[in-house]
Amino acid sequence: MLNDLHQKITFLVLPSPGASSWKLSVPKRWLVAAAGAWGLLTLWAGYTTWTHADYVSTKAEVHVLREELERSKEDIERVREADKQLRAMLQMGDKHKLIAQTGGEGGPGMAALAEFRAREAALLRDEARRSLVSFSEISGFIDTQRKLFRATPQGWPTVGRLTSTFGRRRSPIDDEGPIEFHQGLDIANAKGTLILATADGVVRKAGWARGYGQVILIRHDKRFSTLFGHTAKILVKEGQRVERGQPIALMGTTGRSTGSHLHYEVWKEGRPVDPRRYLGSYREN
Repeated sequence: MLNDLHQKITFLVLPSPGASSWKLSVPKRWLVAAAGAWGLLTLWAGYTTWTHADYVSTKAEVHVLREELERSKEDIERVREADKQLRAMLQMGDKHKLIAQTGGEGGPGMAALAEFRAREAALLRDEARRSLVSFSEISGFIDTQRKLFRATPQGWPTVGRLTSTFGRRRSPIDDEGPIEFHQGLDIANAKGTLILATADGVVRKAGWARGYGQVILIRHDKRFSTLFGHTAKILVKEGQRVERGQPIALMGTTGRSTGSHLHYEVWKEGRPVDPRRYLGSYREN
C-alpha cells in the first residue's frame, strides 16, 4: 500500500493544434494529501456556516425573550397598580362607594376588610331571603291556581244526547203536570255508559236518594259541588277522593226516570247553576 503512494501519476495536456503538448508527473501521495486537505476545508466551511446560522437564530430568540420580559414587567406594574386600587376601595367598606369610585391610595386594615365582608354577607343573605320569599309566593300562587282549576268542573261527564236543559220545564213524567224548575242537564245514552268526574274532589254521598235513584254527590272545594243521578251502578265510595276524568258510575234509569240517562247538576256557592257554562265542546254519542 505504501509503495503505491510513492508512485507517480502523469497528466498529459494536449493544447489546440499547432501548440506543443506538455505533461506533468505528480506523486500519488500528493494527490491524496490534497484530497484530504480539500475535505477538511469543506468540513470547516460547513461548520463555520452552521455556527453562524445558530448564532443568528439564538440572537433572534434572545431578542424575542427581551420583548416578552418587557411586556411581563408592564403586566406586573399593572397588576401592582390594580392591587393598590383594590386595597384602597376595600378600605371604604361601602358597596355603593365601591361601584362609584375606582381610585384611592392606601391599604385596608383587617377591621375594615372584615366589616366590608360582613356587609357583603348581610346583603347576600337579604337578597337570598327576598328571592326565597318571592319564589315561595310564586310557587304558592301557582299551586293555589292549579287547585282552583282542578276543583272547577270542566267538560262533559259522559257521552250522549242532550235531552233536557237547565231551567223551567214541564215534567217528563206527566205531560199535563205543573211547570217545574230543572236544576241540571239530562244526557241520554245506553245503559252502562261510563260516567266521569268533572273535577277533583271528595265523594260526600254515594247511594240512594229519593227522585234521583242511585246518586253521587262530589264536593270539590268551598265553591263547587256536582251531582250525578239515575246511575245504574256506583263505582266509588263516600269519603273517597276522586280526580277529574276518573270513572265514578255507569249510566242507568234508577229513581224517577223515563229512560237511561244521566241527570247532571253543578252547584256553585250553595245554589244550582247552568252546567252548560262548564261543558266546553259538545260531545254526542
